[in-house]
Amino acid sequence: MLMDDSTPRIEQQDTPEGRLFVVRGAWTAAEITTRAVWATLTAQLERLSSDATHSGKAAAVRWQLGQIDKLDYVGAQVLWNHWGQQWPAQLEVEPSQRTLLENVAKFTCNPPPPKARQHRWAELFILLGSRVLRLVDHAKGLLRLVGQLLLDIIRLIKHPQQGPWRDFSGHLYHIGATALPITALVGFLIGVVLAYLISQQLRQFGADAFIVNILGISLIRELGPVLAAILIAGRSGSAITAQIGVMRVTEELDAMRVMGIARGFRLVMPRWRWRW
Repeated sequence: MLMDDSTPRIEQQDTPEGRLFVVRGAWTAAEITTRAVWATLTAQLERLSSDATHSGKAAAVRWQLGQIDKLDYVGAQVLWNHWGQQWPAQLEVEPSQRTLLENVAKFTCNPPPPKARQHRWAELFILLGSRVLRLVDHAKGLLRLVGQLLLDIIRLIKHPQQGPWRDFSGHLYHIGATALPITALVGFLIGVVLAYLISQQLRQFGADAFIVNILGISLIRELGPVLAAILIAGRSGSAITAQIGVMRVTEELDAMRVMGIARGFRLVMPRWRWRW
């Protein structure tokens, strides 16, 4: 790796007083986090730690930070971790640098020890259990919804005068009538494509006259209801979900509960009936 003056590095010098480590370069996040610089700097720090451990002369080691070009919290954290999160015996540092290092030393905390890795079969068993419990919760919610819907239908049969008939008519218009244009457009486009493709095949046998019958059977009787159901379900389902979500955010559902209005009777049953 090519090194310039801004490359963070540690220069080792042997003096009569002991070993001197001179820190040079820009010890900032922009410089240290570069992949090549970080790999080189990490290898150098590990080598210095290994030499200090084997030599046993930690007390004769001096650190000089006065020649650092730039120093931020990332560089200070790297140095503090290399020192074993304690101050060296001899340290030559500028006042501003000492303040930065003191802040790093004050707020540094050790990460929690890693949890013991579980066996593979235990992880699979826990994953299977969580998914089974989630499936049971969904099944309970579905059962509760269907049961409440049946009770609301029985209530409507017994007391038809209390039924939300205005909601029925409104949903009939929004779910059914407003979906007719897009359904007709999609049916027309599919009919044009089918007519063109079928005509290419029937022309080989001289059976062009049967195109109308084939389109009438396939598009109107078979594909028409399926396309209409899919379009209405997708279009109306998203609209219903958004509407009920907005009612939850604006606390309209809570207001209905406070006023004693059955939410399933006024919200679920009218929408379910016309989608069905």
